[in-house]
Amino acid sequence: MTNNNNGPKQIQGGMRVEAYRNLHTGTYSVRDIEYSHKVIGHPESVIIINADLVSQPAGRNKVRETGVKNVHAFVRGRLVYDQAEVDLLPMLIAANRNRVLQDDTIAWKTPITYNPYKNDSFVNAITGEPIHTAQVVILNTDGPSYAIGANSPARLNYTGFKYDGWLVY
Repeated sequence: MTNNNNGPKQIQGGMRVEAYRNLHTGTYSVRDIEYSHKVIGHPESVIIINADLVSQPAGRNKVRETGVKNVHAFVRGRLVYDQAEVDLLPMLIAANRNRVLQDDTIAWKTPITYNPYKNDSFVNAITGEPIHTAQVVILNTDGPSYAIGANSPARLNYTGFKYDGWLVY
């Protein structure tokens, strides 16, 4: 991936991003991973489709050894940011809910958490089962964060405002 500094300087829907909890601001930091590889915003909530939930072992081990937190865990995927897209998301998920739920290993709405002292990955906040991917991740600062379609092998097809049967830019 080339580092092209001519890319967006602000958050835009459809961008490939990494989002992580910012312990200094109490919000999330959203890092552009297509162009600048820099933090481009600090929203209070983030919605990411076709998400990979990443915990890097070296950073996690350093936290455990030193007790000092660092950025080593994040959610990577396509950002849903535009309000019109956010408004459409529940309809698109609901329209595909039956297809998403055909595989009994896929949870509809799973509360997620990550604690580097207890877990090696993001986990289901209720069962403690590891979660590595999700069709949609909703990160909230004022309540629980959720994965929809947790650990599903299927990816959502999303082309901006054009609905093509599934929710990928």
